[in-house]
Amino acid sequence: TQTTKKKLQLVLIWLIVPLLISWLISFIVPVIRPKRLLLLLPGFYLLISWLISYSWQKKLRWLAGLLFSLILLINFYSNYQYYNQPQYQRENWRALHQEIQQKFAVEQTILVFSFPTPFAPWRWYDQGQFATLSTGVLNIKNNADLRQTLKPVNEYQYVLVFDYLRDLTDPQDQLLTALEAYGYHGIGVLDYPQIGFVRIYRRQPLLSYANWH
Repeated sequence: TQTTKKKLQLVLIWLIVPLLISWLISFIVPVIRPKRLLLLLPGFYLLISWLISYSWQKKLRWLAGLLFSLILLINFYSNYQYYNQPQYQRENWRALHQEIQQKFAVEQTILVFSFPTPFAPWRWYDQGQFATLSTGVLNIKNNADLRQTLKPVNEYQYVLVFDYLRDLTDPQDQLLTALEAYGYHGIGVLDYPQIGFVRIYRRQPLLSYANWH
C-alpha cells in the first residue's frame, strides 16, 4: 500500500542518510565509530521486521528471519564482550579520579587540559577539589603566550597532563615542552582505556649545596 511504501522510505532514509553523512565527514574528522552509529540499529531492526511481515515469498521470509537471528547473536556476543573486556567499556573517569585522589595530594597537584576548559567528566567527579588549568583554545597554536598561560603550575610540585584529545589540540607537544622549560620532568603515566594517558610531571628538585662539592 501507499502508506507502507512511505514508511519503508522513511526507514531507508533513517539508515542511509546518517551513515552517508558520517562517512563523508570521516574524511575530515574520524567520527565513524560503533557507539556513534547506534541510532541506525532500530531502523535496521524495523527493516528486517518489514521483510519478515511483508515478504511475499517464503524464501525471503526465512532469509529475513535468519538475518534477524544473526543480528541478535551479534548483540548478545557484543554485550558479553562489553561487560568482560574493559577496553570496550566507556571512559572510566570515576576510577581515574579515585586513583588521582589516592596518589596525589590536592595542595601539591594541578591538572592541565589542552582544551578551552577542563573536561566535563572530570569536573563532574572532582567538584573543584583539585586545581585545574586549561590552555583556553581548541588549537594550542592559537595561544600566543603559552608559557604565560602555564605559569600558575609553578606553585605545584606535580602537574598531571591529559592526553585526551591532545593529538588534535597540541599535535606538536608544545604544552609538554613548555612544562619542561619550567623545570618539570615526566616521571610516569596513568593509562586508562578510552581516556588514554595522564602524564605525570614533577618539578626537578634543586641540587643541594653539598652536590656542588
